[in-house]
Amino acid sequence: MVVTVPGQLGKDVPLGTLKAILGSAGLEKRMGLMTFTVIYEKGPVSWGAYVPDLPGVITVGDSRDEVERLIQEAIEFHLDGMREEGLAIPAPSSFAGVIEINTVA
Repeated sequence: MVVTVPGQLGKDVPLGTLKAILGSAGLEKRMGLMTFTVIYEKGPVSWGAYVPDLPGVITVGDSRDEVERLIQEAIEFHLDGMREEGLAIPAPSSFAGVIEINTVA
């Protein structure tokens, strides 16, 4: 089976979309893809990001684009280190949601 997804992964093609496509084709596990939740926070002068399932994996950047690139690099670096030490990579277990609240009384 050939699966072609046009665009740049993570920018034009959301990672969740690719994961769903690969999962429905039975390819996700064979490709070793994992989806980790990343929390992005805008501060007064910078952006921050952290990964709840990978304690200590955090980054700060001047823009959202920069912090997205940096957190991807930080995750990859962290997982490479875990592999080198023979540690098991934890299965992602966190997810983010949005709750809408009426603030008008």
